[in-house]
Amino acid sequence: IDDQVALGKRIKKEKAGFNYDVITVSPNDHIQDVMDIVRKTGYSAFPVVDDGKLVGLLTQKKYHPGKDAGKRVASRMIPLDDVVTARDGISLESANKKLITRGLGVLPIVDRRGDYVCSVFWTDIAKHVSYPNECVDDEGRYRFGGAISTFDEDIERAEALVNIGCDLLVVDTSDLKSDYGEATI
Repeated sequence: IDDQVALGKRIKKEKAGFNYDVITVSPNDHIQDVMDIVRKTGYSAFPVVDDGKLVGLLTQKKYHPGKDAGKRVASRMIPLDDVVTARDGISLESANKKLITRGLGVLPIVDRRGDYVCSVFWTDIAKHVSYPNECVDDEGRYRFGGAISTFDEDIERAEALVNIGCDLLVVDTSDLKSDYGEATI
């Protein structure tokens, strides 16, 4: 169940518009730590968060991989005063418009106290334009289905999948020649 739920969560966050599971970095982290994350994930922009508060933004264009590896993120980040942000509650349409009109790659979303909430990325807009017939839900997230059996222990699996936004449950009954298969019909 845990593996299936983890996969479903990854699918739902891939094109979520508002990305809540963003890797953030601390102003005290070293640039080398960030470069390691870039190498593992391919991400190139990171909200810089200190004690929950957004304090800046670090992108690959703000540091030199050969010269800045030992420096702290704080020394190379874009300070908060220079970061375009939006307030939590903004619509996805408005956030996307702000990204495009301001020429941004990432739009960090903060609450009224300045705490980092999530981000909206230009790459999500680009993906949507490149794949206009993608199968997405009303929130712009990819749809996914989960397989369950007819056995009682899969009730927990079904509930877990539905709770994370599963769009389709497929009931695998093999050949319908069991009491469990007949019960589902």
